[in-house]
Amino acid sequence: MPILSKYQVFSRTNLLFIVGLMGFLEMLGGYIGWSKFRGLMEKWLKDDIEFIKELKGEKETGDFIGWLKVHFARKYLGLITDDGEYDKFRSKRWLLQRFDKISLWTWKAVKSGGVILMFVLGAIPVPGFRVVPDILCGTLRWRLGFIALSVSNFLKTAAFVYGWSWIFS
Repeated sequence: MPILSKYQVFSRTNLLFIVGLMGFLEMLGGYIGWSKFRGLMEKWLKDDIEFIKELKGEKETGDFIGWLKVHFARKYLGLITDDGEYDKFRSKRWLLQRFDKISLWTWKAVKSGGVILMFVLGAIPVPGFRVVPDILCGTLRWRLGFIALSVSNFLKTAAFVYGWSWIFS
């Protein structure tokens, strides 16, 4: 941006539009990506519950592939103790239950700061600093927080575009 401002390749308005649009699309990609990742994790947990029932022997496997999964999981992943008992502390389900508690705590912390916190975090002029709030908004599927983050990022970009233009003029 400083080079484009110095040599006046684009007008300030066009430069603001280009850089602002690129920044927004980058953040939108992160928001959608983390939102989809959360959906995959939820699906994985739902599928995992059925697999754990099969692993524990509470449910029969429906086909040969299911039987192979259970056999190799018991033998090689260490989800079953030497006595043949299921060990919940080694399973994904146990870890994801703890992840839900952490996610709930994070959600409460973010919501307590609210939209103003997201606005402030998006306006901080440190490169890459908006990535963490973007991941939080995407993971928690918090649209209003994402909008506040995007608006403050655009305002920061406008300040940089006009600031660099003012410095080089």
